[in-house]
Amino acid sequence: MRRARIATIVLVVFVVVAVVVPGLAMARARGEPDLSALLVDDDVTPGQDVDLELVLQNSGEVAYATSASEQARVTTARAVQVTLESGSAPIDVQTSTQSIGNVPEGVSSPIAFSISVDEDAETGEYTLPVEVEYTYTSVIGRDGGYNERTRTRTLEVTLVVEDGASFDIVSASADDFFGTSGPVELTIENTGTGTAVDSEVSITSESGQLTFGDSETASTFVGEWPAGETRTVSVEGNLAEGADRRSYPLSATVSYEDADGDDAESEVLRTGVSPRVESRFALQDVESTLAVGEEGAVTGTVVNEGRSTARNAGLVLSADTRNLEPVETEYSLGDLEAGESAEFGFDVEVSESAAGGPRQLDFSVRYRDRNNEVVESDQIDARIDVGPKRDTFAVVPANATLEAGGSGQLRLEVTNQGDEPLSDISAKLFANDPIATSDDEAFIARLDPGESDTIVFGVSAAGTALEKSYPVSLDFQYDDADGDTLLSNTYQVPVQVTEPEDDGGPPILLVVGVLVVVAGVGYYLYRRRQTP
Repeated sequence: MRRARIATIVLVVFVVVAVVVPGLAMARARGEPDLSALLVDDDVTPGQDVDLELVLQNSGEVAYATSASEQARVTTARAVQVTLESGSAPIDVQTSTQSIGNVPEGVSSPIAFSISVDEDAETGEYTLPVEVEYTYTSVIGRDGGYNERTRTRTLEVTLVVEDGASFDIVSASADDFFGTSGPVELTIENTGTGTAVDSEVSITSESGQLTFGDSETASTFVGEWPAGETRTVSVEGNLAEGADRRSYPLSATVSYEDADGDDAESEVLRTGVSPRVESRFALQDVESTLAVGEEGAVTGTVVNEGRSTARNAGLVLSADTRNLEPVETEYSLGDLEAGESAEFGFDVEVSESAAGGPRQLDFSVRYRDRNNEVVESDQIDARIDVGPKRDTFAVVPANATLEAGGSGQLRLEVTNQGDEPLSDISAKLFANDPIATSDDEAFIARLDPGESDTIVFGVSAAGTALEKSYPVSLDFQYDDADGDTLLSNTYQVPVQVTEPEDDGGPPILLVVGVLVVVAGVGYYLYRRRQTP
C-alpha cells in the first residue's frame, strides 16, 4: 500500500515536471510592470490655481529572466499615457492626457497637471483617479520572440484641501530705473483662505544682467498678510553695463508661518520685468508756426513723469533734414525733478520744396544719471502741422478807381505777413493799355511782422476804356532779417474804370446858333473867293 502511494506521488511529480519544465525551457523571461502613482505635493487651498506634479513608480514583477536586459524588457511600461481625473474632488483639471514615453523600474519624472481648486472647496482629503494606459512585453521566448500586451489601469492619488495662505503675482514692473538702477516692484495677492504670519518675500533674478546689489536675490519683510489682501514689495535693482533692454525673468517665494505656527513656503511664483532705463518723460501742448519756405517755431512743454530727478537735462530734436532743418537741435531744460515740467522752443527752417501738412518730430531727453553717466531716453513722438507756402506780403487796394479818360492815384495797403522784419522794400507797378502809369515806383523803409503801410502810384485810364475792372501787377524787392535781398511773387490788383460824370453840356439853342453862325461865315468866305 505504501509503495503504491509513493508510486502515485512519483507519477504526479513526473507529470508536473514534464509539463512545467518544457514551458520554462521555452521562455527566456516572464514579467510585467507594477505601477503606482503619487503626488509630489498633495496640499492645495481653496481658490488656488496650481500645477500638481504626479510621479509614477514602477516596482516591476518578474517571474523569470535570464539576464538584466530581459528583465528590463518585461518590466518596462512603454508608450505610457496618463490622464488625471477630478473624481469627487472640488477641482477642475485643465490638462488633458499626457504621453510620457517609457517608464522603467523606478520613479518617473514629474508629470505636471494644471488644476483649479474651487473657491468654496471644503477642507479634507480627496481621491483622484489616475488612468494609465501602456504597452509591455509579457514573455520573451527562447527564440527571441516577444509577446506584447496593452493594458489600462486606474490608479489613485490623494489630494488634501486645507485652509492656508496661497499667493499669486498680480503685477511686476521696473518702470522707474534711473540710468542703470531703480526699483523692481512686485504686487502679490494672498489668494488663499488663511492668514500668513511673519511673511517675507524673496525675489530672485534669473539673469546675471539684472541683480540686487551684489546678489541675485533680495528679501523684504511684509509681516501679517490676511487672505484676499495684496502687498507691494520693492527692491533696488541694478542692470549690468551695456545690458539689453528686454524682459528679465524673476521668481519669488513667500515664507511665512501658518495658523498652526508651522513654517511654510509658497510655491515658486514666476514673472518678468522690462526695466525702463530712464526717467519717463512726456510732451504736452506741442504747437508749430512752421510754413513752407519760412522759418518758424516749435514750442511745447516737457514733463518728467518718473520718480527721480533728471539732472542737466536737455531736449533733443530730430527732424526730417530734407525739408525741415532745426536751427539748433538741443534745448537746455536744466534739472527736472519728478513731476516737474519745463517749456521749450526750437526754431526750424522749412525748405521751399516742402509740402504743407502734418509732420512727425522725434524728441528725446538727454540727462545725467546717479553715476554721472549721460543717459538718453527713449524716443518721444510729437505731431505738428506745416502750413502751406504763403505770400510774403498782402496787398489790398485802398483807392483803385479811375474815370475813363481820367487820371488819379492808385493807393495800395501793403502788409508783412511773415514772422521777421523786412526792410528797403521797393515796389514796381506794371500796367497795360488802357491803363497807364505815370509813376510806377514806391518805397517802404521797414515793415515789422504784421505791420502795414500804404504806397501810391500815378495812373490813368484811356478815354476808350470800358466801364469794368482792369488788372495791374506789382512786385517787391526787399531785404530779409539776414540782410539777403529777395524778390517777391507778382501780385495782381484790380483797377475799376467808370464812365465820366455828365455835367449837362451847352444848351441846344446855343449849339444851333453857333452852327448857323459858322455856316454863315463859311458861306460868306466862299462867296468872296468866287468874286473876281
